[in-house]
Amino acid sequence: MTEKSGNRPQGVPERLILDLIGPFVVHFCNGIARIHAPLCLDHHANILTDSNDISLYGLLAPAPSSGYPTGFTYELSGPDANGPRAPKGEFNCLKPEFCLNASELLVLNKVQKPIDAKLCHLLLRAPRPNRMIPLHAEQIWIHRRDSDIWVNTAKKSGPDSDIVDESRARGLRFIYSACSSVPDIQLVDCPKSTSEDAKSAIETELDNLNPDARGFDPKQYHITLRFASNSTSPDEYHEDAYDCFHEMRRLIPETLRWRVDFDELVKKGSLSIEHHGGSNPVDCGALIMAVPESV
Repeated sequence: MTEKSGNRPQGVPERLILDLIGPFVVHFCNGIARIHAPLCLDHHANILTDSNDISLYGLLAPAPSSGYPTGFTYELSGPDANGPRAPKGEFNCLKPEFCLNASELLVLNKVQKPIDAKLCHLLLRAPRPNRMIPLHAEQIWIHRRDSDIWVNTAKKSGPDSDIVDESRARGLRFIYSACSSVPDIQLVDCPKSTSEDAKSAIETELDNLNPDARGFDPKQYHITLRFASNSTSPDEYHEDAYDCFHEMRRLIPETLRWRVDFDELVKKGSLSIEHHGGSNPVDCGALIMAVPESV
């Protein structure tokens, strides 16, 4: 049996990399990163490490007409709570000292109240990282259409542009510079209807989490949270991308006014259909959307 990181002496800080792959809404709120997977049809979430592939329970879409009474909430612990701090209302997740290539991250320009877990497939709460890096930037076209909420736009478009026609990330990497205790993910809240057998199964899987990254010296931890479609057929017309990004925007209703066009990618020749499908389909291409620190 592979030696678990939990057998290592405690108190020796190591770096933790947490990768988010898929259409997440990431809300930085009071020093916490609240990571929301939207209610997308026929999608699933997994925790992946070099040793584990753990399926996570979440709410199923579509939601009942009366809505779900509660949701699934998970929590990551382990990273030291000494990340970058800023006075209340002054934190900016686009600052270059915090986010590398920040222009590739789609960030709302207004603060948002915390999103309730019952509106999501699941919610993962994590400490705010020391550093983050947008991943898998791909071309997207969005028109504001007089929405009250808009996003950061590139310098070439001008600060008052109502159109995004740029590459934006569909993944996000969190870097924690010090993780003194072994990273741990626990289920902290779930619907009362969840059976004891189901809760026991996921808790057992999470208890066996091995976050050690193989082949690194000095040693470090690496965890990936992935949210993806169960489909094995190509997303030829970007339908999954449309649907997922729409469900993400339901969490922030003012953004539903936006017009979003993924087909522009094919028209411009900047992205081939094969990139979204084939024998080993990748994620749909819906964007990560970040929400700045609440005031």
